[in-house]
Amino acid sequence: MAGTVDLVQRVSTGLEMTGNVLRLNPRLPEGLERLDMRIRYRGHTLDLTITRDELRVRDRERGPAPIELAYRDEVCELVGGSARVFALTPPIPVAPDMPHELDK
Repeated sequence: MAGTVDLVQRVSTGLEMTGNVLRLNPRLPEGLERLDMRIRYRGHTLDLTITRDELRVRDRERGPAPIELAYRDEVCELVGGSARVFALTPPIPVAPDMPHELDK
């Protein structure tokens, strides 16, 4: 069961820690319209709410030092007791290979 929870957390939230930045790049699976979860990170208790349109991160703790939080290339500082809302954009589509002039 723990593996299932880990899979939901990492895949659905796109949760990744790189350097001193907590990165989120959510992608909800088909049929799931909303995901609410609470995580602990560097002394902070974070409430995550993910829908198809937005990602909300609310820090429940007021004492710990601020943390760096990122969605895609947007990095911000999250101060204890505050919240941040990111408008989710669709994934960037990969362009199909263009036929080469010599292939015609």
